[in-house]
Amino acid sequence: MSTQDPTPGDISSADPLVQDEGSGRTNSNSKKHAFLLLGILLCGGLGAWAWYISFQEDQNLEAQEEMFQAQYYFEADSLDKALVGDGDALGFEDIIASYEGSPAANLANFYAGVIQVKKGEWEKAIAYLEKFEVSDWLLEARKYALLGDAYMEKNDPKSAASYYWKAAQKNANEFFTPLYLQKASLAYELHKDYESALKCLSLIISDYPTSEIYQEVEKQAIRLKTLSKLPIPGST
Repeated sequence: MSTQDPTPGDISSADPLVQDEGSGRTNSNSKKHAFLLLGILLCGGLGAWAWYISFQEDQNLEAQEEMFQAQYYFEADSLDKALVGDGDALGFEDIIASYEGSPAANLANFYAGVIQVKKGEWEKAIAYLEKFEVSDWLLEARKYALLGDAYMEKNDPKSAASYYWKAAQKNANEFFTPLYLQKASLAYELHKDYESALKCLSLIISDYPTSEIYQEVEKQAIRLKTLSKLPIPGST
C-alpha cells in the first residue's frame, strides 16, 4: 500500500523539526510579552511611588505653612488658639487631623502634648506625646521628661521615674541631665525605691559637680540616706 507524499502545505505538520521551530517561536513571543507586561507594571509602580512621595512632600510643605500661626500663638502663650485655631488659621489639632502622617503633623503632636501639660490635661498630654516620634536626642529627652511630669501629676511615680530615667540617658549633658536625674530620684523615692533614688543623686554628685543643683542634691542625698538607712553609692 503506497503512501501519499505530503503536499507543500503539509510540511509543518509532517516535519518535527519544523514543529519544534514553531513551538520555540511561540514560547519566545510569550516570554517577550511577559517581560513587557512586567516592565509596564514595574514602571507603573515606580511612577505611582514617585507621585506618592511628591504628594507627601507637598502635603508637608502645606502643613508647615498652615502651622506657622499655631506656632506663633504657642510662643505667645495663647494656648487655646494654638491648639484649636482662631477661626481662620488652623490649630495643632487641625494639623494633626488634616495632615496625618506628615512630619508637620508629627511635630504638632509634640506641641499639643506640651500645651496639654500646661493645661493640666494629663491623659491628653500623654496621648499626644506618645504619638510623637523623634530622632533628635535632646527633643526625645524632653518628650520623656514631659511624660514623666504627666505621670507624676497622675500620682503614678513608678511610671514617672521610668520616663525621667529615660530622659536622663539621652545625650547626657550638664544642663538637662542633672535635672532629669533629680526628678527621677524624687519619683523613685515616692515609689519607695530608695536605692534607685540614691543612685540618681549619686550620679549627679559624681558626674556633674559644677551643676547649679549640686549642693541641693548633696543635702537630698544625706536626707535620703538617713530615711532609707542605705549608704550613698560611691561614698565611703
